[in-house]
Amino acid sequence: MSESRIFRLRVVMPDRPGSLGVIATRLGALRGDITGFEILDRNDTGVLDEFVVTFPADVPEELIKREIAEEDSMVVQSLIEIERVLPRKQRVTHVEKSLIKSTGR
Repeated sequence: MSESRIFRLRVVMPDRPGSLGVIATRLGALRGDITGFEILDRNDTGVLDEFVVTFPADVPEELIKREIAEEDSMVVQSLIEIERVLPRKQRVTHVEKSLIKSTGR
């Protein structure tokens, strides 16, 4: 595989059938490969989903944001380039340590 970049993408979107398919199609149009997915929050107004996506190095961040913003009712909350994806157990441990540190418990 040629050079690539990994991003953690958070998107606020409607909680309705087909929303994930729309995101997958939009990311696929930019040659993005979804390698991780998690629902972070869900309420009456919608859902906050997090994706880990690998893109070819020549795909600009602004293009990724624009592609999703083209879809009605979908908002990019954040797009952060990451070096690697930690295994789930390590991610959970990292979050737990951060919470302990921030609450002093």
